[in-house]
Amino acid sequence: MYDNVALPGGSSKAIREIGSGGLYVAIVDAPIPGSGYTVRWDATESLPTQEVGKLVDSSGLRGVDFRFFLVQQRVTSSKAFDWDHLALLWQEYLAQEDWISWRPHPPRKTLQWEKDGVARLKALGAPAFLGAGYGEKQAKLSGEVEFGARFVLPPSTTLKEATEVLSRVAVIGSRMAQHATQPQGRL
Repeated sequence: MYDNVALPGGSSKAIREIGSGGLYVAIVDAPIPGSGYTVRWDATESLPTQEVGKLVDSSGLRGVDFRFFLVQQRVTSSKAFDWDHLALLWQEYLAQEDWISWRPHPPRKTLQWEKDGVARLKALGAPAFLGAGYGEKQAKLSGEVEFGARFVLPPSTTLKEATEVLSRVAVIGSRMAQHATQPQGRL
Protein backbone atom coordinates (compact mmCIF):
# COMPACT_ATOMS: atom_id res chain seq x y z
CA MET A 1 0.00 0.00 0.00
CA TYR A 2 2.79 2.39 0.99
CA ASP A 3 4.63 1.83 -2.30
CA ASN A 4 1.57 2.44 -4.47
CA VAL A 5 -0.41 5.20 -2.75
CA ALA A 6 -0.99 8.22 -5.01
CA LEU A 7 0.50 11.12 -3.08
CA PRO A 8 -1.23 14.51 -3.50
CA GLY A 9 0.89 17.66 -3.85
CA GLY A 10 2.23 19.01 -0.56
CA SER A 11 1.82 15.66 1.20
CA SER A 12 4.36 13.13 2.40
CA LYS A 13 4.17 9.44 3.15
CA ALA A 14 5.82 7.17 5.69
CA ILE A 15 5.64 3.61 6.89
CA ARG A 16 6.02 2.85 10.57
CA GLU A 17 6.02 -0.22 12.77
CA ILE A 18 3.33 0.08 15.44
CA GLY A 19 2.57 -1.40 18.80
CA SER A 20 4.80 -4.13 20.07
CA GLY A 21 5.91 -5.01 16.56
CA GLY A 22 4.77 -7.06 13.63
CA LEU A 23 2.26 -4.59 12.22
CA TYR A 24 3.00 -1.64 9.99
CA VAL A 25 1.01 1.46 9.20
CA ALA A 26 1.08 3.40 5.93
CA ILE A 27 0.81 7.13 6.69
CA VAL A 28 -0.01 10.11 4.48
CA ASP A 29 0.52 13.53 6.08
CA ALA A 30 -0.62 16.88 4.69
CA PRO A 31 0.99 19.65 6.78
CA ILE A 32 -1.10 22.73 7.51
CA PRO A 33 1.33 25.54 6.62
CA GLY A 34 2.68 27.55 9.55
CA SER A 35 0.41 25.97 12.15
CA GLY A 36 2.21 23.09 13.86
CA TYR A 37 -0.61 20.79 12.71
CA THR A 38 -0.95 18.22 9.97
CA VAL A 39 -3.87 16.26 8.53
CA ARG A 40 -3.03 12.57 8.71
CA TRP A 41 -4.59 9.51 7.15
CA ASP A 42 -3.19 6.11 7.95
CA ALA A 43 -4.03 2.52 7.13
CA THR A 44 -3.06 -0.79 8.69
CA GLU A 45 -4.39 -4.30 9.19
CA SER A 46 -7.10 -4.20 11.85
CA LEU A 47 -5.46 -6.77 14.09
CA PRO A 48 -4.08 -6.39 17.61
CA THR A 49 -0.29 -6.65 17.49
CA GLN A 50 -0.32 -9.49 20.02
CA GLU A 51 -2.26 -11.59 17.46
CA VAL A 52 0.22 -11.13 14.56
CA GLY A 53 2.35 -14.17 15.43
CA LYS A 54 -0.73 -16.36 15.84
CA LEU A 55 -2.14 -15.62 12.39
CA VAL A 56 -1.43 -18.63 10.17
CA ASP A 57 -3.98 -18.02 7.44
CA SER A 58 -6.41 -15.29 6.43
CA SER A 59 -9.19 -16.55 8.71
CA GLY A 60 -8.18 -14.15 11.50
CA LEU A 61 -8.08 -11.01 9.38
CA ARG A 62 -10.45 -8.25 10.42
CA GLY A 63 -9.98 -5.80 7.55
CA VAL A 64 -8.05 -2.64 6.82
CA ASP A 65 -8.25 0.02 9.52
CA PHE A 66 -8.22 3.62 8.23
CA ARG A 67 -7.81 6.54 10.59
CA PHE A 68 -8.21 10.27 10.02
CA PHE A 69 -6.46 12.57 12.47
CA LEU A 70 -5.85 16.24 13.01
CA VAL A 71 -2.34 16.02 14.47
CA GLN A 72 -0.82 18.70 16.66
CA GLN A 73 2.97 18.38 16.51
CA ARG A 74 5.88 19.36 18.76
CA VAL A 75 3.80 19.42 21.95
CA THR A 76 4.14 17.95 25.43
CA SER A 77 0.45 17.97 26.34
CA SER A 78 -2.98 17.63 24.75
CA LYS A 79 -4.36 20.64 26.64
CA ALA A 80 -4.09 23.13 23.77
CA PHE A 81 -5.47 20.90 20.99
CA ASP A 82 -7.81 22.80 18.64
CA TRP A 83 -11.07 20.84 18.91
CA ASP A 84 -12.92 23.59 17.01
CA HIS A 85 -10.66 23.09 14.00
CA LEU A 86 -11.25 19.33 14.09
CA ALA A 87 -15.01 19.99 14.05
CA LEU A 88 -14.59 22.46 11.18
CA LEU A 89 -12.62 19.98 9.08
CA TRP A 90 -15.21 17.31 9.78
CA GLN A 91 -18.12 19.54 8.75
CA GLU A 92 -16.43 20.98 5.66
CA TYR A 93 -14.81 17.85 4.25
CA LEU A 94 -15.99 14.58 5.80
CA ALA A 95 -19.64 14.90 6.83
CA GLN A 96 -20.74 14.56 3.20
CA GLU A 97 -18.49 11.55 2.46
CA ASP A 98 -21.32 9.01 2.76
CA TRP A 99 -19.23 6.24 1.18
CA ILE A 100 -17.23 6.00 4.43
CA SER A 101 -18.68 3.73 7.13
CA TRP A 102 -17.27 5.41 10.22
CA ARG A 103 -16.89 3.33 13.38
CA PRO A 104 -19.67 4.60 15.65
CA HIS A 105 -17.79 4.03 18.92
CA PRO A 106 -17.56 7.21 21.03
CA PRO A 107 -14.08 8.11 22.24
CA ARG A 108 -13.14 7.24 25.82
CA LYS A 109 -11.17 9.95 27.53
CA THR A 110 -9.88 9.97 31.10
CA LEU A 111 -8.45 13.49 31.37
CA GLN A 112 -10.92 16.29 31.99
CA TRP A 113 -9.61 18.60 29.24
CA GLU A 114 -9.92 15.77 26.69
CA LYS A 115 -13.46 15.01 27.93
CA ASP A 116 -14.20 18.73 27.57
CA GLY A 117 -12.79 18.63 24.01
CA VAL A 118 -15.06 15.75 23.02
CA ALA A 119 -18.02 17.60 24.59
CA ARG A 120 -17.02 20.67 22.56
CA LEU A 121 -17.12 18.60 19.36
CA LYS A 122 -20.66 17.46 20.17
CA ALA A 123 -21.69 21.05 20.95
CA LEU A 124 -20.39 22.04 17.51
CA GLY A 125 -22.59 19.39 15.87
CA ALA A 126 -19.94 16.74 15.24
CA PRO A 127 -20.89 13.06 15.45
CA ALA A 128 -20.40 11.29 18.78
CA PHE A 129 -17.52 9.17 17.44
CA LEU A 130 -15.31 12.12 16.42
CA GLY A 131 -12.43 12.66 18.83
CA ALA A 132 -10.97 9.15 18.91
CA GLY A 133 -7.22 9.08 19.03
CA TYR A 134 -4.17 9.67 21.16
CA GLY A 135 -3.71 12.55 23.56
CA GLU A 136 -1.67 13.25 26.65
CA LYS A 137 0.31 9.99 26.81
CA GLN A 138 1.15 10.21 23.11
CA ALA A 139 2.26 13.83 23.49
CA LYS A 140 4.76 12.75 26.13
CA LEU A 141 5.98 9.79 24.03
CA SER A 142 6.20 11.31 20.55
CA GLY A 143 5.44 15.04 20.83
CA GLU A 144 2.23 14.57 18.85
CA VAL A 145 -1.46 14.65 19.73
CA GLU A 146 -3.87 13.12 17.22
CA PHE A 147 -7.65 13.06 17.35
CA GLY A 148 -10.15 12.15 14.65
CA ALA A 149 -12.18 9.13 13.53
CA ARG A 150 -11.76 5.73 11.93
CA PHE A 151 -13.37 3.21 9.62
CA VAL A 152 -12.58 -0.39 8.70
CA LEU A 153 -12.83 -2.02 5.29
CA PRO A 154 -13.88 -5.68 5.26
CA PRO A 155 -11.29 -8.50 5.35
CA SER A 156 -12.14 -9.32 1.73
CA THR A 157 -10.67 -5.97 0.61
CA THR A 158 -7.81 -6.43 -1.85
CA LEU A 159 -4.52 -4.60 -1.50
CA LYS A 160 -5.35 -2.66 -4.68
CA GLU A 161 -8.72 -1.56 -3.26
CA ALA A 162 -7.17 -0.51 0.04
CA THR A 163 -4.49 1.47 -1.79
CA GLU A 164 -7.17 3.22 -3.86
CA VAL A 165 -9.04 4.19 -0.67
CA LEU A 166 -5.86 5.53 0.96
CA SER A 167 -5.12 7.54 -2.21
CA ARG A 168 -8.69 8.88 -2.24
CA VAL A 169 -8.70 10.01 1.39
CA ALA A 170 -5.18 11.46 0.98
CA VAL A 171 -6.64 13.88 -1.57
CA ILE A 172 -9.30 14.90 0.97
CA GLY A 173 -6.53 15.40 3.56
CA SER A 174 -4.57 17.59 1.16
CA ARG A 175 -7.63 19.81 0.63
CA MET A 176 -8.20 19.97 4.41
CA ALA A 177 -4.63 21.16 4.96
CA GLN A 178 -5.21 24.05 2.57
CA HIS A 179 -8.37 25.32 4.34
CA ALA A 180 -8.28 29.09 4.85
CA THR A 181 -8.89 28.85 8.61
CA GLN A 182 -5.82 27.85 10.59
CA PRO A 183 -5.88 25.72 13.75
CA GLN A 184 -4.95 27.35 17.04
CA GLY A 185 -3.21 26.21 20.19
CA ARG A 186 0.43 25.53 20.99
CA LEU A 187 2.19 24.56 24.22
